[in-house]
Amino acid sequence: MSVLRSMLGSAAMLILSLGVASSVGAHSKAAPAIERAIWRQGHASIWLVPCPSKDDFAPDAVAVEARRGQEKVVSKACYGARLIDLLWSHQPGTIGPDAIVLANWGGSAGGVTVMSFTFGAKPAVDTVDFDRGDETSVYVHHHRPVFEAKMDFGMNGASNAAMRSVSVPVIADRRGFHVEIPMMVAPPLTRREEGRVRAIIRSDLKAWRANEHFAGAATSVTIEALIGLIVSGHADTAHRLLIAAGRDALGPRFDPEAYWDDLCLEAVEQRLWKRFDLDRLPHADLIRRSAQLGQRDRSGPYLRS
Repeated sequence: MSVLRSMLGSAAMLILSLGVASSVGAHSKAAPAIERAIWRQGHASIWLVPCPSKDDFAPDAVAVEARRGQEKVVSKACYGARLIDLLWSHQPGTIGPDAIVLANWGGSAGGVTVMSFTFGAKPAVDTVDFDRGDETSVYVHHHRPVFEAKMDFGMNGASNAAMRSVSVPVIADRRGFHVEIPMMVAPPLTRREEGRVRAIIRSDLKAWRANEHFAGAATSVTIEALIGLIVSGHADTAHRLLIAAGRDALGPRFDPEAYWDDLCLEAVEQRLWKRFDLDRLPHADLIRRSAQLGQRDRSGPYLRS
């Protein structure tokens, strides 16, 4: 099921309901960290070890260390020991790393680091960071472990609570993490589905117009719908529906091109867009051109005087 189609069922409800904090900050009563293994296989193992950093971490903070024989690779970051979980271990018949570990930063944004461990002659570790990953899990697709990484988006004055995210399927193999564009691209929307998206955006823009003077008022549902189309390979449809829905909701005063340009800038600067080179998506040329015209923190609403 595509990102957008899974979003359609809940977006109408979202319309109606118009920083990461350190997880290992100083805590004088915390017990010192104890070295322990969370995964073993033959001569390879993954350990939680006392944080080697001299920064102001709690006594129970740990780093994640991969070991094979005398070879060791330790994480640069430290975490709360109770915020680290083994997500996946290699299974017969699968193609992937030996293990995948989730480290939760513990902040209000749900930031996490997912780590893959592959043990050859030396341990090889790959990592990816993203927010809203508290409930990340691994599933197997075509014999390979996959998890959904969240891409966060917020513009037009969105508060942290108003941020919206879409999921990107990340594949883990023995080379590390990567994204395959065909897994993201969905069939074109039907006419009926296009009508539903247009209605969702129209309702959201109307609600935003009525609440634009309130702090944190934002077009969160519109952003989610448009980004859902973009990462499904249909940026051209997203652009067209924004223009049509904006005209329906706000008339000629609405400036859809300025809104679109800023959204495209937000997309290309998103860390997972860069990390996984999502510039390979269909119609990415439209995103690139529009992003060049976008503005960060554009002053004033997207309404012409």
